[in-house]
Amino acid sequence: MKIILSTGGTQGDLNPFLYLGEALRDKGAEVLFALNPFDKLKAEKRGFEVITSGEPFDVDEFIRKNTDIATLKGAPKIWRQGYLPRQKQMYEDITKAIHSFRPDAVVSHPLCIGSQWAALDANIKHVIICLQPMPVFSVSDPSIISLNDPLKFTEPALLKKVLSILTILRSFVVRKYMDHSLKKVASDIGIEYKGHLFSDMFSRADLILGLWSGDFRGYADDDPKSLKISGFPFPVKSSDRDLSDEVSAFLKENPSPVIVAMGTSARNIASDVYDKISQACDDLNKPCILVGCTDPSITEKYTKIMTTPFEPYDKLFPSASLIVHHAGMGTCANVFKSGKPSVIIPFFADQFDNALRAERIGVAAKALSRSKLTVVKLRSAIQNTLNSPETREKAEKLAEKLRTAVNGSVAGADEILRLVK
Repeated sequence: MKIILSTGGTQGDLNPFLYLGEALRDKGAEVLFALNPFDKLKAEKRGFEVITSGEPFDVDEFIRKNTDIATLKGAPKIWRQGYLPRQKQMYEDITKAIHSFRPDAVVSHPLCIGSQWAALDANIKHVIICLQPMPVFSVSDPSIISLNDPLKFTEPALLKKVLSILTILRSFVVRKYMDHSLKKVASDIGIEYKGHLFSDMFSRADLILGLWSGDFRGYADDDPKSLKISGFPFPVKSSDRDLSDEVSAFLKENPSPVIVAMGTSARNIASDVYDKISQACDDLNKPCILVGCTDPSITEKYTKIMTTPFEPYDKLFPSASLIVHHAGMGTCANVFKSGKPSVIIPFFADQFDNALRAERIGVAAKALSRSKLTVVKLRSAIQNTLNSPETREKAEKLAEKLRTAVNGSVAGADEILRLVK
């Protein structure tokens, strides 16, 4: 069997596809990746064949230069300037790949619309990968887009009807916006924009794969019938990368530190957050490791604070007493599997919704607003979470479930192969 995997975006968008590709390959499938040139080497290092589409696009650098991305204007901006201009070329390149590679299925990220259209027009089985619940647009289990979102308060029965209407209106606006922006792309390609609507893609997909745990978000009453929740995706083989010597030495002298991990994108606009967390930990006399922080002044100002450009999460997180993070889905998966409680500071996109869901299942404190973040609030959140046996117990129980469950990458590969068989 032959599978095309098409994705783009941050490292958090690429990694789950790489893990899925490895699982498919281990099961005997022939895998072809369709990627932005910027990500080509990352897939080739894992032994995959890669075709590229469009000009190189570094999402992390884009976020670094556009700090307003962490606002409600951020999502439309990154769509208009980052993803939308690539759809025409993506459609043409995936169409060529379908003719030459002759795949049994095309598996794509929700924002790789061009690859979805190519599969639709070639009458090829098509799978959409949802890395988080937000793209499903559920009304009965709605997602939030900010910490002030009224949908955050959907528990009271009297509000549910009103909030359901708000969810319907919001999803209608998003879909109309996407459809309007994609019409010109379809015209440039020369295809009739019929059945190619953004709002049609989920209903037309042969399989929608939710790469998260059912404990994080189970099936909702109005989920598409084609949705299968496979679990959080992890590498098929354990990483052979060890902790740096500097971090290993720090942990020997400072056991159970607070660990701060802001992924590959949020860290680019998190300098103020790193500083406030450092001060809070210093006030509490808690050692702290800042992953992704490159500000040398922090270690000069505070004691028992260490910065490191990157460490393997699966090796580092189990040594923490608590993890402060942004609620990117890849980071969430590793935090949950480590069994450590969280303090969350979401920045943009799905992170607000992920943070709320982590709070609801009891493994994280109430998320902190980045715009209203203070050292006092951080100090209180860290101390209260560390002193909460209930939060620790729930985090440990979730971790035990994830460690014994089938790897979401493997379960997802099984679903795809079952579809094409």
